[in-house]
Amino acid sequence: MKKDILPTLDAVRARFGVEKHGIEADPLFVSIPDADFSLKPGSPAIGKGKDSKNIGADFSIFK
Repeated sequence: MKKDILPTLDAVRARFGVEKHGIEADPLFVSIPDADFSLKPGSPAIGKGKDSKNIGADFSIFK
């Protein structure tokens, strides 16, 4: 493995001091097969984005 390619997010945090607030988790989309990328209750992406917005896909512009 190359020296700057690390196997986990924790390893990247420890080595480079970046991604201190990064999240590595299933976002719990409602239904990927049905293209419903809204978040289920309990999603780790709820309120974790900029200005406490949800992280994830926003397809509302296509409605």
